[in-house]
Amino acid sequence: IWFYTNDIFENAGIPAPEIQYTTAGTGIIEIIAGLIGCFTIEKLGRRHLMIGGFTMMGICSAGITLALILQVKLLFMRYVSVCCVVGIIAGFCIGPAGVPFLITAELFKQSHRPAAYIIGGSLNWLSNFTVGFVFPFLQMSAGSYCYLVFSTVCFSVAVYVYIVIPETKNKTFMEISRLFSKKEAILESQGLFHVDQLKLRKMNGYGGLEHASLEFDSSSSVP
Repeated sequence: IWFYTNDIFENAGIPAPEIQYTTAGTGIIEIIAGLIGCFTIEKLGRRHLMIGGFTMMGICSAGITLALILQVKLLFMRYVSVCCVVGIIAGFCIGPAGVPFLITAELFKQSHRPAAYIIGGSLNWLSNFTVGFVFPFLQMSAGSYCYLVFSTVCFSVAVYVYIVIPETKNKTFMEISRLFSKKEAILESQGLFHVDQLKLRKMNGYGGLEHASLEFDSSSSVP
């Protein structure tokens, strides 16, 4: 969308003198959406912003396809396509633009975090290059239906986040690990859960034990 905004608006039938204003308007919407995501992430949580953002992008991508098909008969649909482009950018800036980088730090412990950032960043830029390179050929071959590919991807990611990715807001690394782990009952039955909890809290605190862990340790030594 960012690479080919002018081309998209031109193909949508927007008059050339108006394209510069619509492009500037998308930049303003981008700033507003980014501020909304910034000030609501601690209230709504990471998952809600991710799911909402990708869902909004999927709906707007499908809306562009519908608008481009109908704009031959209905001239006002060209402006609907502009609104869909703005909606995609707004949905991206609200959640998918920044939350993945934040949630990466919360899902991985310190020893694995650099590798996670390297892999995530490399895949991000590789995908960015691939989409930017392939989109013109996809648009020539599929026409207006090329946006359905992106709509499918966005809806699939929203479902994936809903099913797999846990909410990390106000949760410690131990609590996040428990959401992924299916062996908590076994650890508790073997009496190893508190020991493992103490180790993970120490790891999460970069060598400093939390007060709860210290209280547990001191109380366990009292007969």
